[in-house]
Amino acid sequence: MENEQITQKLAGLLRCSERTAQSICSCLENVVSGTVTDIEVAQTSLGRILRFNDAAGNSYEAFLERGFFISMVFEGSVRGKQIYRAIQ
Repeated sequence: MENEQITQKLAGLLRCSERTAQSICSCLENVVSGTVTDIEVAQTSLGRILRFNDAAGNSYEAFLERGFFISMVFEGSVRGKQIYRAIQ
């Protein structure tokens, strides 16, 4: 990942190691084929959601399961188009 600040920010938000945060960012960047430029973590009734933007300004939301597992990614919001679903 090109932006260490995003990795450090995510590690702080999730209280995880920078290595784990870097793996999460790499997965998200592979899904959207772009660089993550900003990221937030929200706790909702659905669980923990990562809200992030790419370099083109597009926004996404991703479900973060236990063990820092990304299960789904959506364009815009969780009501948007699903662009990634992990095979469990």
